[in-house]
Amino acid sequence: MGRENIKGFESIPLPSMETQRDLYHTLANTAGPCEFIGIAINSRKVDEQTYRAEKARLEAEWNLPATDIF
Repeated sequence: MGRENIKGFESIPLPSMETQRDLYHTLANTAGPCEFIGIAINSRKVDEQTYRAEKARLEAEWNLPATDIF
């Protein structure tokens, strides 16, 4: 959360979550059928209120559970 560029490659913007989802899903399916079951959130650099708002937004938008990875 809050990061706009790839860590270590700051000149490269992060792809959208949809683009990342499609890439990971394609790669994972090379080993066998799979599906997304949730969203990992890294809230290390945001306050609790911001985390809870983003969690609710993601869960509503993607219809999947979301939680902090820690």
